[in-house]
Amino acid sequence: MAVKLMVISSARSDWNMLRPVVKAAARVPGCEVALSIKRPFPDFPYEGRILFLPEMLASLVPGDDPADITSVAAAAMKLYSAHYANIAPDIVLIAGDRFEAMAAAFAATVHRIPVAHLHGGDHTAGSYDNQFRHAITKLAHLHFVANEEARERVVDLGEEHVFVTGNPALDELVAWRDATPLERDDHLLVVFHPETLSDDCGVVTAKTLGRALARSTRRIVGVSPTRDVGGEQVRRALVEELPGKVNSTWVDSMEPEQFWTEMATCAAMVGNSSAALIEAPVLRTPAVNVGDRQGGRVRAKNVIDVVPISGQPSIEQVIKQALALHGDRAVLDGVSPYGDGFATARIVKVLADLDSPKELLKKDW
Repeated sequence: MAVKLMVISSARSDWNMLRPVVKAAARVPGCEVALSIKRPFPDFPYEGRILFLPEMLASLVPGDDPADITSVAAAAMKLYSAHYANIAPDIVLIAGDRFEAMAAAFAATVHRIPVAHLHGGDHTAGSYDNQFRHAITKLAHLHFVANEEARERVVDLGEEHVFVTGNPALDELVAWRDATPLERDDHLLVVFHPETLSDDCGVVTAKTLGRALARSTRRIVGVSPTRDVGGEQVRRALVEELPGKVNSTWVDSMEPEQFWTEMATCAAMVGNSSAALIEAPVLRTPAVNVGDRQGGRVRAKNVIDVVPISGQPSIEQVIKQALALHGDRAVLDGVSPYGDGFATARIVKVLADLDSPKELLKKDW
């Protein structure tokens, strides 16, 4: 593998997927990794050749209206274009479905650099991430997908070079789980993101969730929403329903191991985070998926869905159902439909076997 690989990370969610691949690729003889990352992480430096590139997106004024989001996307495109011109990578690795990732894929296309896309083919009916994800798929040339359903969707989009590898974020999580015995406590881990295809971005649902949590006797640990359209509105709507709840803690973000610890020790996850569907099954954590954001996404038996509308079970009722799953190893079986813990080796092998990445640029359709 004599290749210069550029890895783009623009959000906490995609870094969890990319981190194990960066570690493994940097140890391959002849491989140089150029990494553009939103902020430094405490486990750097890694072994091997890694060039850290300045990431200026974090310095932009955060906002959650369409003008803010499109401004960040435009700035990202300009930043990544400059990186491509300076580094001249052989191939770019991008993960997920963020608008910044789509900007990176667009700029790579203009620079005639092949794109490898991680975790394409997924489906989230209640979020515009679907459009970004599928747009990246059409701009990409290598596709590392999590499961057979995702492979079929990418092939249906007309793509070749599709590999079912699993999600590499689960590789580190499985190893961490097996080496880190932890005890459950009674708190709820809450992560609720905007429903970006909803007229109110999920604000009404967030308020309903907040009221349900306020009536709970359990301690709440909450993580703020991602920076999407409506993110700040959703955060306020949720937190403002909890003014009298003393045993409630909210943070902007967590390092991966901290988040894993919260997932592994909480009584249940509540909200609409993809982590409830992807990572929580590995930790045998029940999850209550609230609203439409994750609609249509593959899920394990640990997930119970609730849409808080009249005539349907309430969020509180469904939380009780989820808590009742503890001890049922047929349901909480430690298996995720998004990977088996060996994705990284599969991805690195495909990259290592590339003779001429430029040949991927011309597609037959």
